[in-house]
Amino acid sequence: MEPLVEFTGDAKPAYQAHRDPARTHCERSVARHRGRQRRHLQRGVASDRLGTRARLDRHLRRTHNLVDWDYNIAGGGHRPVTLVLADERSPEALRSALFEGRTVVWFKDLLIGEPPHLQALLQAGLTLDDVRWHPSRDVVSVTLANHTESPMRLRHLTTASQSFTGQANLVDIDPHSRTQLTLRPAQAADEVRLEFEVLNALTAPNEHPRIALQADVAPRVQALAEYRHEGDPGFRIAFPEGSQPVAPDAEDQVFSASTPDGVTFRASVAPESDVTLEDTAAAWASGAEATGIGTDFEVTKNQAVTLADGSPAFRAEIRWLYLPAGVRLATQAVFAAHGGQVVSVAAHPLEDSAGVASAARIVESLRFD
Repeated sequence: MEPLVEFTGDAKPAYQAHRDPARTHCERSVARHRGRQRRHLQRGVASDRLGTRARLDRHLRRTHNLVDWDYNIAGGGHRPVTLVLADERSPEALRSALFEGRTVVWFKDLLIGEPPHLQALLQAGLTLDDVRWHPSRDVVSVTLANHTESPMRLRHLTTASQSFTGQANLVDIDPHSRTQLTLRPAQAADEVRLEFEVLNALTAPNEHPRIALQADVAPRVQALAEYRHEGDPGFRIAFPEGSQPVAPDAEDQVFSASTPDGVTFRASVAPESDVTLEDTAAAWASGAEATGIGTDFEVTKNQAVTLADGSPAFRAEIRWLYLPAGVRLATQAVFAAHGGQVVSVAAHPLEDSAGVASAARIVESLRFD
């Protein structure tokens, strides 16, 4: 049988060299000596590694035991931390922020830094969420959110235009949590702006930063009832559930009621006249003034609109002084013509009150069948 591999010259396979009887006793002794050296060296390296590791473990145990004791890590505490306000997550951005001093110290839930850096952190970490009018009260519900790892202690800077109800001016909010606040604004607004002093932050000894938070107010959400006029023309309006009927004060009124907030609203039907829809608001103001019920009438809004059913109409606001109560009203009204009749829906909230928004929704709900 021919060999699979043929060796020529003095070359021999390894297994033959291992068994070669020509290998001298001296060569074997040298090989054994080198093997012993290699084994001793390996044991020494391993021993040194184990010793170094043991010393490091003892050091870490001692250090971290002290850290746990000093900062109560198990109870949610933390070591002093330097917060770096980098533009992005990269070594270059981190280095740039450090050299430029864009840092904030976080020590035992106390934030310390220069005003611009601390303001940037607080503005990003605190927000106003889910801001909306209460369904039946003239108060605004506000959710204050803390997105940071640190608890926040805030003092609301009360002003004449707003104050909390059922809540002290001191607000504590845990990390990554939310708290509900109820605000009573002095007047209706589409936006809420709250100013706080952050008591667990310092820009200088005994100097706390102030932060202003603002958010849009969502429209008031209410359960609605509906009035449907069965006569000619057929139409309907929606209004807050719980509204109570009131006596009409004119012959052409077909429906009168008052909302739970005390806003009176009325629907009237009258034959068309020479007065155009555009001039109806001014005519309404003149007629009301002629009755002696009020004075100082001013049409502050009068614009063409399209109702939900596609009918043309005019949407108006008329401000005036209601003499029997001595208060100023901001009447919200919609005037529309249909089938030779003019339908008027008017609601009368106090001027600059939260009821203005509710009144606007009532009159703007008018639609013909």
